[in-house]
Parts: sequence; structure tokens; C-alpha cells
Amino acid sequence: MTSLPRAVLVAVVAMCSSACGDDEDCEERSIFARPSAGGDCRTLTATCGVPDGFVECCGGLALARCDASGPEADCVDDPLDTCLPGRGADCPGICQ
Repeated sequence: MTSLPRAVLVAVVAMCSSACGDDEDCEERSIFARPSAGGDCRTLTATCGVPDGFVECCGGLALARCDASGPEADCVDDPLDTCLPGRGADCPGICQ
């Protein structure tokens, strides 16, 4: 192997290692998320978890779980929406 291809291989491995944790599944998948600043939840295609600038959505009619946010994440009421849980509405939440 020449030094140039080896250098390229090392750079690619380093990029993947820094973008994806060793214990994370870095395959492309769909997640349900909204912008961190607020807005509607929507389906995004992402790798290695929730994209920067977004928060994973959960609960609601879709009964989405906090799969992309990690095993320690809990589904909590979204403080930025107008939905009031317990008042006859099925409100989505966010993962924290």
C-alpha cells in the first residue's frame, strides 16, 4: 500500500470515529425530531443520533420512543408547544 492511500484510509477512519461513538449505531435511519428552538416534529434522516440543532420527539399518537437520544433519555412534556397533557389531548413530548 502506498502512503497516499494509507493516509486517505486513516483520515476516513478518523472522521467516522469522531462523528460516531464506538458504541453508537451509525447507520442511516429515520428519527422523529424538531428544531431545538421549537417548531413541529417531523421525520428526519440522520446517522449517529439526533442532528445538531434538533431535539428528538417522542410520545403522542405515534408512541415514538427516545431511540436516537440514547438509553438514559426520558420522554417529557415539550415546554415549547401549546398542547396540554391530561386535558384530552395526546401531546407529543421531547427526549431529555
